[in-house]
This record gives sequence, C-alpha cells and structure tokens, in this order.
Amino acid sequence: MINFNINNIAVNIQPIPVYGLSLGVLYYNPNLEPDQENVSEEEFYEQITFMFIFFGFHITWFKL
Repeated sequence: MINFNINNIAVNIQPIPVYGLSLGVLYYNPNLEPDQENVSEEEFYEQITFMFIFFGFHITWFKL
C-alpha cells in the first residue's frame, strides 16, 4: 500500500488480486449510490480501479 499527499488531497494506491480474468477500469464514489443521501464532505472519497487480467490497483483519493 502506498500513501502520499498532494496539497490537501490524500492518495492511497493499493494492489489487489483479480479473481478470474478482468481487463478494464471502474470508477466509484459514494454519491453514485441510488436512493441514498449525499455523503458529507468529511466522509467523501473517490476511487478508480484499474484491472490488468490477473491483478489490479485501487487508487483512492480524498480531501484532508
């Protein structure tokens, strides 16, 4: 796991196993969930996942 800060943004990069075969990119933030109230700014984060056949990387960022 790699953690670093850029100004007031914290970034976390984490390698992950992909169970099966997968190639692609996923984007997520908690405000995308249907029928839920918006997440407060203190709890808000964004995550992008890159998958390369057998392994992938989660890249998560949020404001400090």
